[in-house]
Amino acid sequence: MKLGKHKYDMRFYEFAATKPKKPKKPLTPEQSVVAARKRDVDQAKQALDRTKDQQKRRREFEKAIKASYIFKLQSR
Repeated sequence: MKLGKHKYDMRFYEFAATKPKKPKKPLTPEQSVVAARKRDVDQAKQALDRTKDQQKRRREFEKAIKASYIFKLQSR
């Protein structure tokens, strides 16, 4: 290890670009209700997207099985 060099030296741009985060104040009861409802909406949207994806994959899977079954019947 060279003299004057530390393991955790940082260049100016490395620490100048990162600003310390300000501590968040606790939410008022009204704000917490709004935040909770927003979280609920986001979770519901994600659940809906997951369900739609699942149904889409299921339809594609069933279509593939049906096509492979028809292909087997035709090759006989």
